[in-house]
Amino acid sequence: MLTQTTTFPDEPVTRLRWTVKRPTDIVLKLRHPGWSRAAIVLVNGVEVLRSTAPGRYLDIARVWRNDDVVELRLDMHPVAERLPGAPNIVAFTVGPLVLAGAFGRDGLAPGADIIVNERKYGEYNAEPFAAPKLAGDPETLAGAIRAGDRPLEFTIPSASGQPVRLIPYHRIAHDRYATYWDVAPAAT
Repeated sequence: MLTQTTTFPDEPVTRLRWTVKRPTDIVLKLRHPGWSRAAIVLVNGVEVLRSTAPGRYLDIARVWRNDDVVELRLDMHPVAERLPGAPNIVAFTVGPLVLAGAFGRDGLAPGADIIVNERKYGEYNAEPFAAPKLAGDPETLAGAIRAGDRPLEFTIPSASGQPVRLIPYHRIAHDRYATYWDVAPAAT
């Protein structure tokens, strides 16, 4: 039996602990996801495999003993994802997570996000809103994303120089946000 322990996505690591009655010869297959440039596998704290070929399985063949611990460490880094057919429209991701510009509740009436009829969902946030502009090469912008003070919080510089707070899209609730950015060429 394998028991998985993880705080993913806050930490790009997962741990698997074996519970076996006797030593068992098994090939463990761990996925190296396409979004991670590198994957490192440790067994009982010792590195046994390093992969730089995403999108495949990593085979760990050995005789497993009770309480052996396998740790898979992945690489979550910022990436600009261009929309097909619209290369100037990008979303930013970190690992498998889409990042959203988090703009808070300014301009939203208190309680306006309480939904009493599903047909009216989203109306509370229907007023026009202009997100800050980003300028420059999307890959360069992705490289300019900096970690914030909390896990999975980041900043990216806007065209005006003011930082934009980025957080995983799934953590946005009832706030103004932007996930797709019309990236203008940098001013010369």
